[in-house]
Amino acid sequence: MGTRRSFGDKYKLHKDFRRILQKINEIDPDIVHIQHEFVFFGSGTSRSCVNFDWFTKRLRHPFVVTMHTLPVKLLNPDKRKLLRRIDPRRLISRFHLIRAMERARGVILHSQSTQRVLMQATKSLSDKISVCPLPIGKVEGTSAGIYTKQASDVWLTIIGFVSRYKGHLSAVELLSHLPNNFKLVIAGGFHPKEGNPEAYWSSILSKADQLNLSDRILFTDFIKTKAEQSYYMERTDAFLLPYQEVGQSGSAVLADCMAYNVPIITSDAMSMIVYRTESDTCFSSSILFSSTQESYRQTDAQREVFDFSLAASQLERLFAAMQDQNSVQRKHRKTVQTRFSLEETCSRHLRIYNDVLGGKASGRN
Repeated sequence: MGTRRSFGDKYKLHKDFRRILQKINEIDPDIVHIQHEFVFFGSGTSRSCVNFDWFTKRLRHPFVVTMHTLPVKLLNPDKRKLLRRIDPRRLISRFHLIRAMERARGVILHSQSTQRVLMQATKSLSDKISVCPLPIGKVEGTSAGIYTKQASDVWLTIIGFVSRYKGHLSAVELLSHLPNNFKLVIAGGFHPKEGNPEAYWSSILSKADQLNLSDRILFTDFIKTKAEQSYYMERTDAFLLPYQEVGQSGSAVLADCMAYNVPIITSDAMSMIVYRTESDTCFSSSILFSSTQESYRQTDAQREVFDFSLAASQLERLFAAMQDQNSVQRKHRKTVQTRFSLEETCSRHLRIYNDVLGGKASGRN
């Protein structure tokens, strides 16, 4: 259930949007680039789609929009679920979302998989879509963390907000299959927009208690600075991203992790294979998790399960591969770091702006 908003909240939101529109008119830019996330435009998907449509209708300058998340079930519902397909709220939200994107001169997505999702939903945007993965670059800065890494420790780290879709329970269970010197670092605090974050936090603690792992899990709480984030990333032996599928077009956390030459263990979510779609980058990270469920213990009703013991044994192979300069994994990681650098990403965006403005943006910084 989304948060219920009063008429006053809605009015205040529109008042804020009007203030933004006024500022844009004062600056009078050649082009506006909207970085779209649903939470920016309102609480709940329906309200957000309506407000996004409202805002773009009143934006008098050419604009492009980067869609960081695409709601797959909203755009392309399961054909077997008739009620979801004809749900009026879903149809209205879908209408507003697509209409807002149709006003854009360009729509930027981070992956080919989300491009396919949008193309299946509507053909009207086919000539506007560009795929531009998030840039890769190390998080800079030096700062002391609250934990000191011991010489024998092996740190497996989940970076970012502690949100339900990030699959922390899977990481905890994987830890139970690894030697005692392996530690799980959960580097982040509650997401400010997460509904009932304490319940998810409690489920992580409960899983840790059940598996007797309380002395092997390190909670950093909210990461306040880039320097503090850098402290943990520089000391990490492997990054874990066991994300569930939520329609993310790309992952800024994955982009940050790609800058380091250590194993990256992901799920098979769309956002996790952004950098693995070319022949010379496809082994830059490794899929050892499933994106469809949080826990993979075998039951009578479920025969297809995730083998954590196998995943634990594969980690040793990945550690060795990333240390070998001539391994496929290391070569592919280096290619990703070069091909999707900040400089290359800026060049891609400049080409998009040039297309929108008919070459007018050429040579600009």
